[in-house]
Amino acid sequence: MQEILIRQPGIYAYYSFYSNDVKDLTFPNGDRFVGQFNVVDGVRTGKGMYKYSCGDVYIGSFENNLPHGFGELLFATGTKYTGIFEFGKFQGAGRLDDSAGVYIGYFVDGKQEDVNGMIEYLSGDVFMGQYQNGKRNGYGTYVHANGDYYKGMYRNGLKEGRGEERTVDGETYIGEFKGGRREGRGKWISADGIFHEGEFLNGAFLGFNSSSNDYEGEFIRQGVRT
Repeated sequence: MQEILIRQPGIYAYYSFYSNDVKDLTFPNGDRFVGQFNVVDGVRTGKGMYKYSCGDVYIGSFENNLPHGFGELLFATGTKYTGIFEFGKFQGAGRLDDSAGVYIGYFVDGKQEDVNGMIEYLSGDVFMGQYQNGKRNGYGTYVHANGDYYKGMYRNGLKEGRGEERTVDGETYIGEFKGGRREGRGKWISADGIFHEGEFLNGAFLGFNSSSNDYEGEFIRQGVRT
């Protein structure tokens, strides 16, 4: 039995191998591999660590020289992925920690793709819903750290389609969105019951039906693009 104890910033791994195929290899480009190596085929197959010359470190399972199965990849930038790999790509259930926050859900071809993925941003905001091609696409709920929230449709990461916004101050908007702004038919209701119902464009009420005749201009929160 051979044992490997690996310590890297953000990664701690301990492997025991019941075989004699463990190798410590340094490549001409400066990369280093420590782990199970098939000397007959000349490929990394099994468990091990691969440290890239750029500073990235992968620890986990390999198949035909590529990360395959469960593993952890720590980028030199600080981004870290923990989960399932398929021939070098994030594929299946995983967790991605980066400068934006923490995403937990499924991946396809290296990008977030899930009917119910979740990301908690460093700001304290939380989104839970559908992801496609690495972006919010489909139905989801976005809750701001201050308690404001949106639930409805997304396209390419922005609110688009029918949705509902509510603020902790009691304001509500129910209607259509486009490109992250209120656009199309909708209804805005204030905390004290004043409402504007009709057409919106670029976040502004164009007019149709209103309980107040002194409205003029855009809404305060029309610029929020979550």
